[in-house]
Amino acid sequence: MNDAPKGHPAAPDDLLPLELCRVLPARDSAGLVLSGGGKRFIIFIGPGEAAAVLRELKKELPARPLTHDLLAWILAGYDIQVESVVISSVVNGAFCSTLTLLRKVGAEEDRVRLDARASDAIVLALRHGVALQVTRRVLDEVEDVSKMLAELEEQIEKQAQSGEDDAAGSAGEASGESTPPLL
Repeated sequence: MNDAPKGHPAAPDDLLPLELCRVLPARDSAGLVLSGGGKRFIIFIGPGEAAAVLRELKKELPARPLTHDLLAWILAGYDIQVESVVISSVVNGAFCSTLTLLRKVGAEEDRVRLDARASDAIVLALRHGVALQVTRRVLDEVEDVSKMLAELEEQIEKQAQSGEDDAAGSAGEASGESTPPLL
């Protein structure tokens, strides 16, 4: 691990805290709503990655180990910690992250920085309780969707209120179906 690049791809003052605000379900994907530096933006991810994010948020364990579980076990087996997760760039519309891993051997510390898909890095951050960060450069590139999300939340609230006004015997209530909550 000593061959790790020195220094982070962004200076520490160029890194800002990032919060996962919501998971927006879609037919064949999902959107992760992230907030940092006064902006909210969305990263679209596949259904498998969305399921992994939701499992981590709900602290659920799958019936059988999945890829992220295997990776977590490998890291634990070699006493490697996830030190940081940074959404570090946007390349051709795809969000990229830098995952920093730390291994302490006696008084020595070895770090390795890996490029990773943002969705995988977010799952690992959730699994290991590591705060997310974002570079200023990414924030400069992304569209702030705060207004759009506020309008969406207003529409959902109106639909929920109109649903409450409907008769108690509606088909959705009778079948036990409900719209998944936005996290």
